Amino acid sequence: KADQSGADIITETTRLTAETVAANGYVQSKWVGEELVRAAGERGLPVAIHRPGLISGALNGGVMSQDDSFWNMIRAVAILGIAPDLAGATTELVPVDYVSKAIVAIALQPIGTQSRRQVFHHVNHRAVPVADIFDVLATRGLPITTATLDEVGARLAREARARNADGDDSLVRAAMLSGGYATARTVLQFDDANTRAALAGTGIECPAVDRSVLETYIDAFVESGFLPRPKESADT
Repeated sequence: KADQSGADIITETTRLTAETVAANGYVQSKWVGEELVRAAGERGLPVAIHRPGLISGALNGGVMSQDDSFWNMIRAVAILGIAPDLAGATTELVPVDYVSKAIVAIALQPIGTQSRRQVFHHVNHRAVPVADIFDVLATRGLPITTATLDEVGARLAREARARNADGDDSLVRAAMLSGGYATARTVLQFDDANTRAALAGTGIECPAVDRSVLETYIDAFVESGFLPRPKESADT
């Protein structure tokens, strides 16, 4: 179904069929995992399925996986100093400390409760504008300018090839993903009614990822070397 804005709503009762799963190995593996868990539940085991959104770092530490596709695209933008006009694009970031607390709290509920046979979405309904991430990069000495999609793609491909020739393949993944990120326009909303009901009274809620949290994330990436320091960024 869809909400008033036209966005598709994925409820916690939504069960995707094989033919509706995206043609992506990672996504398909998650679907297979869910189906195996469901099969175990149908055989009498107490099970629950947890579907987190894009998990981000803890609020007070900011450390995140450097393998994440989204942040690899942000890294490419920081290195190149250019990005396409994303026209108000947003992303959903769900702090890992919230996700872990929520899953543990639900898992500790008695086996006889309904939660053992439910699906739980761990999402953040307060989306983060990608422009806010670019703004934080700029405050860290990594300003981002806007260019056409073709120009950004060409620049990324050239930089990836040049670095790869020198033994640095860190931009190759971003170059391979760039087309999909630029053209993905599907708007999805994930309902988390089951999660909110299960966590009622626990005090566990997904926090907003505001500018101060984004600064923590970017600083952690710079400190780890994943994001370039200003002097290391490519000439624009």
